[in-house]
Amino acid sequence: MSGRKPTYGTSGNGSDYQFVVIGKTGNGKSATCNTILGRKQFAIGRGVSTTTLQVQVEEGTRMGCRLKVVDTPDLSNMSVATWKMEQEVSQWKKLARPGPSAVLLTVRCDIRYTPEEFEIYRQIKQLWGSDLKKRLVVAFTFGDCQDRDIRVEMRNAGQELKKVLEDAKNRYIVFDNKATDNDQQVSELIRIARDISKNSCCCSRFPCCK
Repeated sequence: MSGRKPTYGTSGNGSDYQFVVIGKTGNGKSATCNTILGRKQFAIGRGVSTTTLQVQVEEGTRMGCRLKVVDTPDLSNMSVATWKMEQEVSQWKKLARPGPSAVLLTVRCDIRYTPEEFEIYRQIKQLWGSDLKKRLVVAFTFGDCQDRDIRVEMRNAGQELKKVLEDAKNRYIVFDNKATDNDQQVSELIRIARDISKNSCCCSRFPCCK
């Protein structure tokens, strides 16, 4: 058996995808990571308490694809200088080499998007660079608490959330992280990641085609 390591970011059968999950504490980042992998690999805090104090990376296989998931801490909880935050974001990107298939910004769909959340996103976008928008996907969490069509919610959203969706080219996915059968959610995420890879294959600095 060959010891050759998998090449992340490729397309076609047996594809490998890597996801970087970002957002505010309490928005379900770690729960979303667990949903993607299909097992409880990331610790989950209660309420607004945070358990993700440093970046964590786990891998698994779903739908015939090898998945790498990078769970990130909330930058607003880090009382450090800007250069230290730059190092942190740079580490996220390195852990997702050769490049993230998608960057998931977790947003609760059961409560209103706040200016604080938008500031966290704006800060990450500034530190990450222009590549972020090319692979950004809004991951609406707490889908089990949502009793209205998410499309209605987006039409009624504030300007901050509309700006985020604009940056993401209206790419979004709804996660019910309490669902026992989440295959459909993960399948949709892989489809979105595959579309991103196809669209950016010729212009991205990350290789996505052999």
